[in-house]
Amino acid sequence: MRGRQIVLGQIGGRDAAALLVDGRLEDFLLAVPDQPAPGAVYRAVCDRIMGGRGGAMMRLGGGLTGYLPKAEGLEPGQEARVQVTGYAFDGKAVPLQSKLQFKGRYCVVTPEAPGFNLSRKIKGEALRAELKSLAQATADPAFGLIVRSAASEADPAEVAQDIEAQTASAQAALAPGQGPAHLVPGA
Repeated sequence: MRGRQIVLGQIGGRDAAALLVDGRLEDFLLAVPDQPAPGAVYRAVCDRIMGGRGGAMMRLGGGLTGYLPKAEGLEPGQEARVQVTGYAFDGKAVPLQSKLQFKGRYCVVTPEAPGFNLSRKIKGEALRAELKSLAQATADPAFGLIVRSAASEADPAEVAQDIEAQTASAQAALAPGQGPAHLVPGA
């Protein structure tokens, strides 16, 4: 078989994904049990400041903890929105970041970094103008938006749907919340 193929399924009740290139296994991912997936957004509570490191341990809820490396201005007990950046190694906390990013196939929405950017790989002034016009008509002007190079070969309706979906995720993540630390639904 020629070409690239992504195969999704489950192994032992865990989500799995495989990338096949020309019929050969190129990459394989298996979900880690009892750990949040990268990209998940939490309303976390600062547990303690890590002196000398500039970071903080954050309670995520459900017995999970995370490490936020740049925690300037946080105090124990203070709430913050954080995003999981990867999987934790044994005995370590889940890695976190405070700058939220909502990544789609054709765009990245950045709520805390307003502005608009088109990938430099998108060539042709007419195409760049069309994508810019589409993004400005679809995106939330309060959020930042990066249009990825994959948008240059996509149907404009699909690009608009991706921008709308990532914007909706960002709005859900930033909606006010009450109660203990928890995973933000819809984000």
